[in-house]
Amino acid sequence: MEALIDLLLEKAAGLLGHEVGDLKQMAYASNLGWLWDFARDYLFNYKIWILGLLPALLMELYRPVFRKRLVTPNLVLDVAYPLLTLPISLLVTSAIVVGIQRFYEVYIPFANLGLLDDAPLWVQAIGVFLVTDLMFYWSHRLSHEIPWLWYFHTIHHSQTEMNPMTTKRGHPGEAIAKTVIRTLPIGVVGGEPSTWIAFFLLNNFWGYFIHANVRSNLGALSRVIVTPQYHRVHHSIETRHFDLNYGERLTLWDWAFGTLYTGYDEYPATGVRGTEWIVERTFSPVGLVASWTKQMVYPFYKIGESFKTVYRKVVRRAT
Repeated sequence: MEALIDLLLEKAAGLLGHEVGDLKQMAYASNLGWLWDFARDYLFNYKIWILGLLPALLMELYRPVFRKRLVTPNLVLDVAYPLLTLPISLLVTSAIVVGIQRFYEVYIPFANLGLLDDAPLWVQAIGVFLVTDLMFYWSHRLSHEIPWLWYFHTIHHSQTEMNPMTTKRGHPGEAIAKTVIRTLPIGVVGGEPSTWIAFFLLNNFWGYFIHANVRSNLGALSRVIVTPQYHRVHHSIETRHFDLNYGERLTLWDWAFGTLYTGYDEYPATGVRGTEWIVERTFSPVGLVASWTKQMVYPFYKIGESFKTVYRKVVRRAT
């Protein structure tokens, strides 16, 4: 993984006309050096991935929603997703984070409040968790309510066999949009880098857990935190479950904004009707690559279709 990151950095540096060392210096000059260190030590550390993934896999084996083969084409492609999309997501989202930080500094320095900077570490941890979880809720909800964003988010929802690695199934276009929304409050909120790192580590494990094929709602805790059952309802293929349970860590936001589904014992089938043609069905490398390619193209195909629809309406009115 480290070799892959070094290669990506070399390519990025070449495109920008810089040396790799120059990029690192630019990151530290923008007060984002800790993000660089975090990416190296946590996001791209396979040990962290394994430690977060194993508990969810064990729970899935112990109490599955439905019995299935241990290894399926769906799981194989989900495992491959972070490797296939990493080059795009890494370069573009990093640029967005740097851009937002500089926007705060240059254009709206008065908004760079750092509200949590001098607070005790435990207060920072709670504040960061609540703010980021709220932004997760809204970025998730907008990805359902805005058609063009939904086309990208559809790829995540196309999974018909939920598994822990489904959390990694996502189009780079969606990662870019969510990065913009979720990063905006950092300048206002502030706080020690360690508090943001702690949240991302927790987020990494919880993403595996809530996407797992686990028959569990954690009992009374399901009223407070998002569980595999709660999130499975969000992924449901049944229309009565659509556009509900957007929360990713706390159920608080769904309750507050009227998107809470209170059926805590339902385990519906998952997927998106009409996307069967992009879902992987075979272990064949050629088949998996073909499915991934179709999933990458799908949002742009749908956007093109929307343009056609608008064009037809304009022509009808004109005639």
